[in-house]
Amino acid sequence: MATDKKSALHWQRRETILQRLLLAAGLLLGTASVAFSQAPNFSTTSASTTIANLRSDDEKTRQEAARNLFYVCDAAPDLTAVVNGIGPLLSSPDAHVKLAVLACFEKMDLLRPEQGPAIAKFKAALMKGMEDPFEDVRQYSLAVLGATKGVPEEDQKKVVLQGLADQGHKVRRIALGNVSYKKLNDPEIITAVIGLTSAWPKDLYLAIETLGDAAPTDPRAVKVFASSLDSGSPEVKQAALIALGKSGRAATAALPRLRQLAEDSGASDVTRKAANEAIRKIE
Repeated sequence: MATDKKSALHWQRRETILQRLLLAAGLLLGTASVAFSQAPNFSTTSASTTIANLRSDDEKTRQEAARNLFYVCDAAPDLTAVVNGIGPLLSSPDAHVKLAVLACFEKMDLLRPEQGPAIAKFKAALMKGMEDPFEDVRQYSLAVLGATKGVPEEDQKKVVLQGLADQGHKVRRIALGNVSYKKLNDPEIITAVIGLTSAWPKDLYLAIETLGDAAPTDPRAVKVFASSLDSGSPEVKQAALIALGKSGRAATAALPRLRQLAEDSGASDVTRKAANEAIRKIE
């Protein structure tokens, strides 16, 4: 059963990354419609030509190369050479170029994970990307750091904490995803996630899901789950019910409220069912 759950999380993460990669392809020229309406001509496009054009002084040439890179970066015969060729471009002043490299790295992390050690060599540049003024560069830098094999755990922790403290919702979302998927229950990280629940109400749903995956029995997390049962958001309430079920006996104090919800004729069928399920797991 645990294996099935881990597999489900793996495929859910793959789907999330693929969605983000498609978004990145659109961001490269500012809008998805423009990016996809001008698909590259593969008969005249090669990885080496594309990488050379990313360094062009002509803005239009660079942007076209940035769009093309997403499609050709993992089709080259020597992927390590591609990684080494585009890694230095993480310091490019052109945000389109940086996004193209980041999207390419994340695509490799997903489809060609054996390139992780080569990508990890550009750890310093990726970590510097976490300070970029452009939120999309920060979120993709964090996503690559989180997905790349070979990035030391202490650096993973540092960038996750940095991401959780970021002012951008998209960056915090990636940080929460890393904590949830990897079950990072480091006390400092969990404290930061709990802090999000009050500092950024918009992140409450994702924070509850994350705490339910990474630290469901932490007393502070259980308190967040229980208090969220009275949320006006059905999404938040449902996440809290599921998380309390994961808390097991650590959530015993929430049983009276759960029983109320389970017997509330005014509550939705989904809520009553989730409440009963949580009760069954706690008792």
